[in-house]
Amino acid sequence: MFNRQNILFLIIILFGALSVKAQLNPGFSTNTLTTNQPLTEGCIPNMIIQFLDTSRYGPPPGAIIPYRSTDNGDSYNSHFWEFGNQNNNTSTLRNPVFGYFTPGVYTITLTVSHDGINYSSTTRQITVFEPPTVQISADATVGCNPFTVCFTDQSFSPNETITDWFWSFGDGAVSQQQNPCHTFNLIPQQNCFNITLQVTNSRGCRNSRTFSNYICITRPPVANFTATPTTLCSQQI
Repeated sequence: MFNRQNILFLIIILFGALSVKAQLNPGFSTNTLTTNQPLTEGCIPNMIIQFLDTSRYGPPPGAIIPYRSTDNGDSYNSHFWEFGNQNNNTSTLRNPVFGYFTPGVYTITLTVSHDGINYSSTTRQITVFEPPTVQISADATVGCNPFTVCFTDQSFSPNETITDWFWSFGDGAVSQQQNPCHTFNLIPQQNCFNITLQVTNSRGCRNSRTFSNYICITRPPVANFTATPTTLCSQQI
């Protein structure tokens, strides 16, 4: 049963609902280009990002009744992205792709408009980490068959610790030690070997480098001789 107080309350609610003005609510997500997973930080060279616009034009947060827009629905006709890099790159695409190849913290700004008059912006940050630098040394690089070499990892990663190593010695053998030793043997048609090292730091950033013909085995000499003359008479002995 409605009384005067209830009716007044309903009138207030109805008046508030009718007077609700649509708002442009900007928003976006940053996802990996290959797997489409959310991404807020990562390592070079894997920071190629798919930016996805999630903006909407509709009721403000806390509206009492659902708002049914008659002003372009959920569409809006203007997108302007600022990627926050030193070159001040921008885009007017709705869902652009952009890559970051220098370490740092970047502030991305999306500005949208549904009518070309009223604009609204939002920002997010992403962090880009530098990958480790791969370097090695060996106690010797040239030797005789079989040739045992002990390697030393000299890789480094600014502000991070290297936690994993994967060596490939060019002859099918591998190692996950930081400083391994390995014995090389001559292979037909091959006496030099490429050495590859991949390292991973505590951020999960990886890098690898191949050192071409880094280890070479000297082929053994072939024994041979000649003699003149090759026969002697008994009187000459």
